[in-house]
Amino acid sequence: MHKTKGTSAEEDRGLRRRLSFGGASSFGGKAVAVVATLASNALLARLLSPHELGIYFIAFSIVLFGSQFGALGLERVAVRFVAESVGLEEFGRARHIISLVFKLGVLSSLCAALIYLGLGQVLGRAVFSSPELAAVTGLIAGWLALMALSRLFIETFRGFQEFFVASLLDGAISGVLLCTCLGLLWSLPKQASSLSTVVVLTIACVLASIIFASWRLYGKTRRLPEQPVQSQFSVRGVLRVALPLWITNLIVFTTLEQAYPHLWILGAYRQPAEVALYGAAMKLMLIVSMPSIIVNSVVAPLIAEMYAQERKEKLESVLRSTTTLVTIPAFLVALVFVLFGRPILGLIFGSEYRAGALILALLSVGQLGIVWAGPCVTTLMMTGHQTRMMLVASASALVAIVGSILVAGQYGATGVAMVASMGMVLQSVLMWLTTKAATGLWTHASFRRLFGLIRIEE
Repeated sequence: MHKTKGTSAEEDRGLRRRLSFGGASSFGGKAVAVVATLASNALLARLLSPHELGIYFIAFSIVLFGSQFGALGLERVAVRFVAESVGLEEFGRARHIISLVFKLGVLSSLCAALIYLGLGQVLGRAVFSSPELAAVTGLIAGWLALMALSRLFIETFRGFQEFFVASLLDGAISGVLLCTCLGLLWSLPKQASSLSTVVVLTIACVLASIIFASWRLYGKTRRLPEQPVQSQFSVRGVLRVALPLWITNLIVFTTLEQAYPHLWILGAYRQPAEVALYGAAMKLMLIVSMPSIIVNSVVAPLIAEMYAQERKEKLESVLRSTTTLVTIPAFLVALVFVLFGRPILGLIFGSEYRAGALILALLSVGQLGIVWAGPCVTTLMMTGHQTRMMLVASASALVAIVGSILVAGQYGATGVAMVASMGMVLQSVLMWLTTKAATGLWTHASFRRLFGLIRIEE
């Protein structure tokens, strides 16, 4: 049925309010997280030697991948079906999916930790030639299990469209706590700092964030109206949706976001000090990626809700308008890094990290391609096209990984950064085209729609 003009105008105002509030909340939390992350890494660069910092970056990348592995794609199930259920006012269904997702999530995160306990020694000594990495195998296993659970909490709150809480959990709380702990550690004698000490502090901060999230989610679910569950989710049904998303998450991890697996390849071929250069550049690249991360966190539940309601034209207008708005600051930040990367790296990490300027420039350009393409990956995930996305991601990931292996030994961090940047752009273009073919939606920046958030057309 065609909506009246008044009803449409009310919907537009409500949508603008949700986008504005969600964007502002996510930006505030993400800005705190980015600043805290940069400050923490600046302190790490002064507490640890380049060799130890390189090992810490490798450990952190393993934890990120392990948390993706341990989450089993359930975080995407949570955000999609919680958003759908709340949008359709099926609160009993929302409570049921949360319970099921977290039961499965605890089991899968523990399994991931046990797997790493069995493989950590081999990875540390045989793959990365690092006894120091092997020595903290148990700590890394616990760290990645906690991070996997943290992912479930973050995406569940995004499903409820509590973007500020989600952004606090997504690095802000743990980042601020870690920065404070590292600052105190820096004030102690030099011998007080070690790789294992830093890892223990990081784990403690993540655990504190999870405790806060558990308390907040318990209160949230208790306040939901009591309703019978109209459509039950079975374990098999949840896994049928989650597993393709899980595989896709692992594959997308290899080329999009911060391209951490390229750091693994570099660690296998080069010395940890060179890995530290690459890792320092990646940490700064977070600032370029921040607008893209904010967009994905805000629009994910909107995509699930509006696509289910068949409001595709308005959804495309929202996606392209928001993408355009965040592309502008991302471009400016990338330009600053390309022109002034050397002094910026020296200021934040120390003079020995100035050599990573070209790496920073290459990664920033690749990340800018992701920002321009918009939330195409999130759109495919939230609209049930996870299998098609998995196939596209597999092909582009294979190209990027093989390319990094071929160049790592001879060209080192610069060669790997070049391949990583090209991989980001390649996968973004393929995902962008796939999104259009699968859903009929364009997601890229368009300056003709710069004012789309002011006036969302029918």
